[in-house]
Amino acid sequence: MLTPIHGMVDGVLGFRPNLIGAGIVFFVGALLANLLVKLCIGQGAGPVRAVVDGRPAGLTHRTT
Repeated sequence: MLTPIHGMVDGVLGFRPNLIGAGIVFFVGALLANLLVKLCIGQGAGPVRAVVDGRPAGLTHRTT
């Protein structure tokens, strides 16, 4: 009578290592992404803007 309950508890407890591993992978990925963002912003990287005749060029500005 306790066999189904025992099997369910084993399944839930067996899932925990996978959940912990996924959490660690997510945490390390978030740290790396944060580090890369800080490195890119720290180097002055930003959007590339074209300038024509001293004015920004783009879809909203005429270049002629």
